[in-house]
Amino acid sequence: MNKSTEKYLKFLSKKTKERNEIIQPILDTGQLDRGLEDNINHPRYFGYKTGLNTDFESYISNQITSENSQIGVLDVGAGRGAFLGDLERKFGKNVSCFGISVHNFENVLFTKNHYIVGDAFNNGKDYILDKIPSESMDIVTSQFVSHPKDFSILLNYFNNVGRILVPGGISRHLDGFWNDKFLNQMVKPLKNSGIEMNC
Repeated sequence: MNKSTEKYLKFLSKKTKERNEIIQPILDTGQLDRGLEDNINHPRYFGYKTGLNTDFESYISNQITSENSQIGVLDVGAGRGAFLGDLERKFGKNVSCFGISVHNFENVLFTKNHYIVGDAFNNGKDYILDKIPSESMDIVTSQFVSHPKDFSILLNYFNNVGRILVPGGISRHLDGFWNDKFLNQMVKPLKNSGIEMNC
């Protein structure tokens, strides 16, 4: 991630947080979102630590070729930032983490606090994904978030993810309602757009 992109995204984070009311969570999400190490037995993280997180760790480790390597990570539906906090703890200054959420939570759990408030799925007035620069992120992920069930909206989301990723970047997306038939329906249009997909 280059310096001008990072500067712009920090500005976007600041501006979107300013114009959105802070939402205090009803549940104690600090307990749920403290991080993978503390919550490996919580159903929220079932299969996560040994699967996706390991892939990301391996990918980032391979991309860090010098002290100055800078890896951009975007987590859509970041909640209070447990995943991004874990990456920051493991990789420090070599990662630039940004989270997108429709809510402006106070005291998010990842320390750099590059928190962008907006909607990543629907093209309304709060739509934010089109504000993320093309080829700016090495990793884009959306995990434990309610993806749109409308097929055309979801395809638009994945095409935007493909635009945001650097060449050779990776993305992972989890949703409890997806089944084999639904995923197979997505594979062809995504492959035609140049995205390599495993599901």
